[in-house]
Amino acid sequence: MKIYIKLDSYSNKSLIFAQKQIFNVLKIFNIFNINIVSLPTSRKVYCVLRSPHVDKDSREHFETRIYKKILVVNYFSDLNITNILNNIKFSPEILVRIIDKNI
Repeated sequence: MKIYIKLDSYSNKSLIFAQKQIFNVLKIFNIFNINIVSLPTSRKVYCVLRSPHVDKDSREHFETRIYKKILVVNYFSDLNITNILNNIKFSPEILVRIIDKNI
């Protein structure tokens, strides 16, 4: 069986921490066949005028970055790992999506 776990976060450190959390849970069930796919970082730049009146040249740029990874877990047991992974408590800044695919 194959499970895809997609992780999204605004900070890279919390993404790595969540990845280690998943690895530790899967080690308990003797699942070591995990592939990591790093996706490109999406970046959005926002431009804000400092002065609302005359100075169009004075602008500030702000950006948000979203770091993404996909963990591909291959396992050959009868365990229902999706329920186990749904019970892990992640920090609120991490978006976790679990996609279960049968081979």
